[in-house]
Amino acid sequence: MGQRTSLFAVILISFVLIWTRFDYSELRGWSPMKATQWDALGYYQYLPAIFIYEDITRQDWLGPIDSTYHVVGTGGLYQVMDLDNGNRATKYLCGVAEMQLPFFLIGHWCAGVLGYPKDGCSPPDQWAIAFSPLVYIAS
Repeated sequence: MGQRTSLFAVILISFVLIWTRFDYSELRGWSPMKATQWDALGYYQYLPAIFIYEDITRQDWLGPIDSTYHVVGTGGLYQVMDLDNGNRATKYLCGVAEMQLPFFLIGHWCAGVLGYPKDGCSPPDQWAIAFSPLVYIAS
């Protein structure tokens, strides 16, 4: 009984996630997924910082990414702290990023195959990260 309930919950949540991403008001198609916005960006930023930008100390890549995808949120770049030596440090622990790593790699690969920018925040990256919790709750 418990496994069926869990499977039903995962299917229902997946359906709702996909359904709510479609913009029916003007039938423009898929609205941009922002699974890595606000606090989620703080946990996720380890992955693009290490594997794409090789910039874990300055995190200068966050500005251009935010100007493209608007992932920081309206509160400003509160996810990182400026240090006295000119570097930046994230305020979040890396455990969530470790759990997201397989999905990040899949999303990054899909971005290249589908012709999206391989910048860590393109639509395939966002979808991969959005579905990652569903895999963990289903297992």
